[in-house]
Amino acid sequence: MPRTRFAGGHTEPRQVVDQVTDRLKVTELAHLPEDLPPYEAPCTPVEEAVAELWANTLRVERVGVHDDFSALGGDSLTAMRAVVHLCKALGTELPVRVSFDDETLEDTALVIEDHLLAGIGKLSGEEARALLAG
Repeated sequence: MPRTRFAGGHTEPRQVVDQVTDRLKVTELAHLPEDLPPYEAPCTPVEEAVAELWANTLRVERVGVHDDFSALGGDSLTAMRAVVHLCKALGTELPVRVSFDDETLEDTALVIEDHLLAGIGKLSGEEARALLAG
């Protein structure tokens, strides 16, 4: 079975995530507002992926589950870029409104997880077995 080619001709999803985050490496960290909620680390793989991409996109040191995209300095253009990078990193299509309607990292991750689960639910038994077999 031929391997799927991802962005940049890579054959492994991790290479795609690395490529996207390399392009977004923080060169100068932004100053965070003083009134942010207490930091709580991301727990799920989706929360961790969103946190890493938001931190790099917004040029902040870290992003917690209760952090708000706009409060960290995000605007509509940055939100659209973040969604594009998330789509590439997760290998799925996401609605652009994900960064507008659900501004905290936790809310955004839940919407993405629901979207991914809905996609899995649409797979046939044969497609699911093929996906699990790698």
